[in-house]
This record gives sequence, structure tokens and C-alpha cells, in this order.
Amino acid sequence: MPKIRNRSYLTFNRLIKESVSAQIVVTLSVLFLVGFILWGSWYAGLIPLAGFLIAQSVNVGSKLARDNREGKRRCWLGSGHTALLGWDETAPGILKKNMGADNRIVVLSSVRTEHIRRELEAANIGRNRRLFLFNGNYGDEDEIRGLSPDKAARLYLLGDAGDPSRDSKNIETAVKILEILGDNPPQRAIDCFFHIYDLYIFNMMQGSDYFSEADRRYLNIRLFNFYEEWAQRLWSYLPDGAGEHPYPALAYDAERLARGGNVHLVIAGFGKMGQALAVEAIRVCHYANGAKTRITVVDTDVAREKDKFVSCFSICDETGRRLLHDVDIDFVADSLESPRTNAFLKALYRDEKQIPTVAICFSDVDKALSAALALPVDIKKSEIPILIRQEGHTGLRALKERFEETRNADGVHIWKNIHYFGGLDEYVHDESDNERMAMLLNAVYKAHVLAPEALDAAIAECREQDMESLEAYFWANQEETFRWSSRYRAAALVERLRGFGYSLRGPGGADGGEPAFRIFPELDGGGVKRMIDGLRRETILPKETVDRLAEAEHDRWWSERVLAGWEHAPETDRENLRHADLRPYAELSPESREKDILVATLIPWLAKTCGWALDGAGNRSDDA
Repeated sequence: MPKIRNRSYLTFNRLIKESVSAQIVVTLSVLFLVGFILWGSWYAGLIPLAGFLIAQSVNVGSKLARDNREGKRRCWLGSGHTALLGWDETAPGILKKNMGADNRIVVLSSVRTEHIRRELEAANIGRNRRLFLFNGNYGDEDEIRGLSPDKAARLYLLGDAGDPSRDSKNIETAVKILEILGDNPPQRAIDCFFHIYDLYIFNMMQGSDYFSEADRRYLNIRLFNFYEEWAQRLWSYLPDGAGEHPYPALAYDAERLARGGNVHLVIAGFGKMGQALAVEAIRVCHYANGAKTRITVVDTDVAREKDKFVSCFSICDETGRRLLHDVDIDFVADSLESPRTNAFLKALYRDEKQIPTVAICFSDVDKALSAALALPVDIKKSEIPILIRQEGHTGLRALKERFEETRNADGVHIWKNIHYFGGLDEYVHDESDNERMAMLLNAVYKAHVLAPEALDAAIAECREQDMESLEAYFWANQEETFRWSSRYRAAALVERLRGFGYSLRGPGGADGGEPAFRIFPELDGGGVKRMIDGLRRETILPKETVDRLAEAEHDRWWSERVLAGWEHAPETDRENLRHADLRPYAELSPESREKDILVATLIPWLAKTCGWALDGAGNRSDDA
């Protein structure tokens, strides 16, 4: 007999199994008691039956309560809800973000609901009548159908923490959801946030179009990785609502950088978090001042991950030749506490050309704290930022507050520059500002490189599809691998600007963040190009700064392509990941340099459009 897939049937069947029997028993018990009271002793012989029914109602009531507690009961979710499939380290932060007054949220996971409730309490998330915990297999098709994915506002594919194959299972689950949506097409593409736990799998999927154009009609899929998100939060996210950057820039000394100094990141612990910080630094630390960014990895067991890291991120070719242009990375098999490492850190502190940051990335919070305590005193009392990973940071916060009130014998504050990061309770997957910037960058590039007639055709199709803006149209029709390129270009802006003496403050912007390319009837391809040219002429950046920012952007793109497995070739061959422009900026053709100059020139406008304002004099030339 074929398996019945009709959702109405499944829902009815589940209600029959779980609710009707309980209702019958309880109803009969109540009716009997009422009758017994009304007619008294006439029915004294039914006392044993009364006792039986009462006992049964108590048993059923206890079972219902237990089933609710253990997440075995299901309920009707309606529409507009948020569904989390799986329970991992990102889930509490995601719940915090989505806990709205009118937002119904359901979690489907094989993790025991008792364990989930304890984590919710630890994250200060109290009971909420609109939060439903379902215990089950989030990869089961019938369980997925029970979540009404076609009526959901958003989906999160998280996987269950501790499952060694959760990335593979997440991919399989995404395919099942697409099959279900094919049978019940949603009115619009549903936002689907897809957690890839393994950094190497994440990097591989970024470089491929893992879902087809047809799939994107059903799901607006956005990959994310917990460790990369935290690395971007350190150095790449736009400022918070108060216009503040919560963490210091890697290039926190712009004057020293202008004198030819170099950023030097020391990473202690080369697990997933340490690797993510190394990759992020490779992506963002490009300053066009003639000095290379240095990354030093210190780990007693560094050999275990080094070869895999170098191979997966294409840092060296088959001969061992380094492929990164302006970033050097060294691996040291040693402990952070060793005399040799201490001597190395002291030398960094004394070197006038070094701009160091120390990031302690051990997953064991006590080990991370102990390693920080063992740092040389010169480092702890200096201006050098010390980043300490603390998944649960309450203890470190209290310790920091204590140190802020304490001075050493010389009257100097100790640890005034420590910062904790990596907290599970602080983590909130939120990409709205950076995603918007990426969409704008992609649209500007497209409008620049397309011929006027091709741009006219795109605008006509944009109108026909009733898209809200031209950047939304270009984004919807962009290959995923190039979306990621735009995202990383946007993510690098914050660090690069701070390295040049600028910062973003806000919220600001006279247009309140309105989309840049609203399509009006009179606007054609030529009008869009004239609009961009006009914005470029209005830039507040001096030419010298624009040229330096453009060179830094090229170096950033070069590193991004290398990490994605691309290599230099005399002729560009995109299919085989080869590009002729993977070479120094000075060797590029004027046409290739123009692309980078375009981005650099429009930075103030891009910031304003996203609701931020550019602040600071930067390294202005005398004729500015």
C-alpha cells in the first residue's frame, strides 16, 4: 500500500492517535461524576466504574503532560512561523532574535527537550507559549511535512550538536524540503538559513552552485558557519546601532600603519575557531602600504591541522610555493606559555613596526583563561588587544571588571585591553546590513560592466518581474559563488577603512537606507550609468586615498580567489578557476584597475545608502 502523503490526513491521524482517546476518557469521567451527584445512591453500584474512569483520566492526563514535556505531541502551526530543524550551539541566539510577540517558533530535534530547556534557561530565554519543542528526527520526511514548510516565514537547518554527520544530514534535509515544496509551491521563496559546521565543507560549498535556479524559486538559501560568523563579528561587521565597533581593528594604529607598519595576528589554538580567524584575517588585512600582514599560529598540535588547512584553502601550490600575495602565515608547534613563545611576544611588543593582536582560541574556556593569565606582563599592560574565547563568559566578565579596578605596583591597569568572544549566548546570526552592502556592490559592478543595451534589457525584466529594485534583481539572478565574492568585499570594507583612518558611524544617511536603484519609468540603462558617474564625482575621498583603497581591494580579491582555489594564468578560464588578473595591481590593465577604483570611489555613497556615514580625516593628501 502506498504511503499517504496528504498533510490533512497526517494531521488528522496524529490528532486521533494523541488527543481523541484522552478527550473521550476525560469527557466520560466528567459526565459520570455529574450523573452520580445528581442521582446519588441509585447508581451506587457504578462506584467501581467511576474509580476506573477517574484513574484512567489521571493516567491519560499524566501521559499528555509527559508527552508535552518530552516533545512527543504535535500541534497545528498555521503560517508565518519560524522552524528550527536541529539543535546546535547557534540555536539559543537564533531563538533570541526570532522571539517576537506574534512569531510562532518550533524546534524539531532529536536532542532531549529537557536538555534544550536547560540551555534556554542558561541563555536567559524563559518559557514562551509560542515556542514549541518537538522531539523527533528532523531528517524524516513526515516530520518535515508536519512543520508546514510551505507556510513558514523562515527555516533554519542547524543539525543536532554532536552528530558527526550533521552537515551531510543537513544537505539531505534541504533536498527533502525542496521536494516537499515542489508538491506544495510557496507563494514566495522562503528564507532558509543553512548551518554548515565544518569549515572546509563550508568553503567548498561557497565555491559551487549547490542548488539550481529552480531550487531558488522555493528556497532563498543562505549558508552560514558559526566560526566564520564570529570571525566576521570581530573585524568585519558594520557597527552596532550606537555606531560602535565592539572589537578593535586589526590595524588599530593607523599612524603606525601609514609609516609602513604591518598587522601581526597571533593565534593560539588552531581548532575550528582559530582556523576561521586565520581565514578572515587573510580576507580583510590588505592595506596597500607595502607591508605584508603576518599571521603566526601557535599550537602544540599544529601539525595535525596544518597540512589540511594549507591544502583546502590553497595557500601553497604542489611545489610548496606560497600563493598569497601580501599575507604570510607561519605555524609554530609550541605552547603559548613556553619561554620561546614569551620571548617572541615580547619582541613583537618592542618592534615599532608591528601592530600585534593576540587571539586565544582554545575551546576549553579554562585553558583559554589560563593561557591568557600566563602572557608576559608587558603584553597584558600594553595597548595590544587580547582576544579570549569564552563560550560562557560570565566568569571572565567578572574577572575583567575586577582587573579594571586593580592596578599593579606601578599604578598601571592590567588587562585593560582584553576582550572575550565566541559566546554562544551572544551569538545572533544577523546579516542584514552586510548583506545589503553586498547587494549594492554587486549591482554597481553589474551596472558598470554591462553594455547599455544589456542594462536596458535587465531593467525591462526587472520591471516585468515587479522587483523592488535593480540591486534585488541582479542579486536574485547572481550565481551563489559570486554572491559570496560580494559578501566578502563588503565584509572587508570596515577593516580597510579603519586601517586608513576612517570609521563608519551611524545610523545616518539622509535617505534612510532606501534602495539605491529604484526603477522609475524614465530611467534606462544610460540613466543608471550617468547616476553612478555622478555619485563618483561627488565622492569625499581624495584621489590618493582612492588609489590606495583600490590597490588594497585588488589584493583582497586576489586573496579571496586564492582561498577559493583559483590560480594565475595568462588567459582567464573561469571554468577551471584561472584568472589573468591574479597579479600585482601595478601590472593590471587600466580596464581591470577601473573596477577596483569604482568600488573605492563609491565607498562613502555605499555607506550612506546602508544608513551609515563615513567619519575621520583618514590619510588625506595635502591637496584634498
